[in-house]
Amino acid sequence: MDSLEEAYRNTNYTVNVESKKFTINIDCENLEWSEFLKLKKQTFYFYITAWNPFSEVTSPKKNEEANIKLKERLLSLDLLVYDGVGYSLDMKWHEDSFCALGGNRELAYGLGKEFKQNAIVIGSIGEVPALLYTNK
Repeated sequence: MDSLEEAYRNTNYTVNVESKKFTINIDCENLEWSEFLKLKKQTFYFYITAWNPFSEVTSPKKNEEANIKLKERLLSLDLLVYDGVGYSLDMKWHEDSFCALGGNRELAYGLGKEFKQNAIVIGSIGEVPALLYTNK
């Protein structure tokens, strides 16, 4: 496993929903999250950011501007969009992100490519969250 994949796998992907915070981890089932998806009548979700395109550190201002464009794009697709933060287990690194409910794998893949992300997190009810690489 390369260091970038290891970093993705060792990240907590948080989703802020009103006063509740969910944490998604690669290959780990989260029954509470699945129940939330059922409540929202959604089966597919993806977790994405526009920060640090192609994993190259970018200025905070450029990251914020890119994330604003990403959120506008997600909302224009009539997805349910929640703010989140992906952060490393040692808390030394984080990226503001979004969790979108709805859509499908192809849409998520296309948005990952459009916003120059090496990988995004995808999941469905009954499946553990997984990485979807957009650069391989």
